[in-house]
Amino acid sequence: MGYGDRTLVGIGGWLAFFVIVLAVFTPLATMMNIAQLSQAESAAVFGDKLSSVMAFEIVLGLINVLGAWFLVWRLVKVESWQTVRIVIAGIWILGVGLALIELLLLVLVGGIGADIVVYGGALAVIRPAIFATIWTTYFLRSERVANTYLRDADPEELDQVFG
Repeated sequence: MGYGDRTLVGIGGWLAFFVIVLAVFTPLATMMNIAQLSQAESAAVFGDKLSSVMAFEIVLGLINVLGAWFLVWRLVKVESWQTVRIVIAGIWILGVGLALIELLLLVLVGGIGADIVVYGGALAVIRPAIFATIWTTYFLRSERVANTYLRDADPEELDQVFG
């Protein structure tokens, strides 16, 4: 349900910042991570498995970028509360979910020991979890979000008001 004063509405403020982060900075960061993997020290770590690791990193990167762009499209084009739900689920899946899948694939495909991946990969999961927690809180508490993406009327509430 939106606020009575609908001066904060539309893509602006922190919501615009979030859209820019997803639309621009997420693809850039993804490309930089893949580029770093193609450097010489990666060949030393993964050896002959580097091409397999690169392949799954590229696939995960594409999923991340396309998912982020879908969330941006949804935020810009579909102003309903369902969009907020999809975006919240999306940032958790794209952030924490893909990070966990990546760590699992490093163990299974990359041949890295699970103990090393768990120790070194903790930050790879914690960082997106913090990002998702902050933005989930924003989406659930923001006046702009509430005014832009109106909740659907609950039929039981309408019966109480008009019944």
